[in-house]
Amino acid sequence: MKIFDQVQPWPTKTNFVDRYNVTVGYDMERDCCEEACWYIATQPRPGLWSEQSWPGDPEPYIFDLSYCMRVDDYDLHTVIFRLKAKGLQPIYLHLQNCHNGYYARDFEMTMGNGQEVRSGQI
Repeated sequence: MKIFDQVQPWPTKTNFVDRYNVTVGYDMERDCCEEACWYIATQPRPGLWSEQSWPGDPEPYIFDLSYCMRVDDYDLHTVIFRLKAKGLQPIYLHLQNCHNGYYARDFEMTMGNGQEVRSGQI
């Protein structure tokens, strides 16, 4: 998987793309009192990203299209995608947004042919 984190011409969007061109895109443009972030961890555990971050290389990983978990805990909203690689333990991409219910961030997972797999707001 490759990570394109807020690069031009999309300075508020992050795209995660595996070798099969499966893409998860996340719009992190900030509105008022929300905090959006993403991180990769070895377990599907929403929380503070600084405590969860995974320092490994995501390059060999691909998205597991059968796995997507959403967790809403008061004002912390998280969607989690599992990534797998042969001979390696799974890792989990967390897209997170902390807000008071008024604001939400869009995310979308698409196949290489543009077919939507999942989408929503957190």
